[in-house]
Amino acid sequence: MNRSTILSTYRVENNIICSPGKFAGNPIYAPYFWEMVLEGAGEDIDGDYFIELCSEDRAMFPELGEATNIVIWEDDQGFICCEAGNGTVPC
Repeated sequence: MNRSTILSTYRVENNIICSPGKFAGNPIYAPYFWEMVLEGAGEDIDGDYFIELCSEDRAMFPELGEATNIVIWEDDQGFICCEAGNGTVPC
């Protein structure tokens, strides 16, 4: 999945997914990183997945700015939650 696929699949306004469904209200990059998790990426810590960002991620999604990682998880109702951050993976 890439930015153009996300834009053709979801209604996005101000870089937030507005389409109903599991990604509603998330940043445009949430489906991209969730797909990565489904393919085995990220460090799973109690159901939260920590993914370190690379320059390709920032090039595709400039709204990530200076973030160094993504934390992404699925809540009890099946919705995906995604946050960019600058922390380290907890132990």
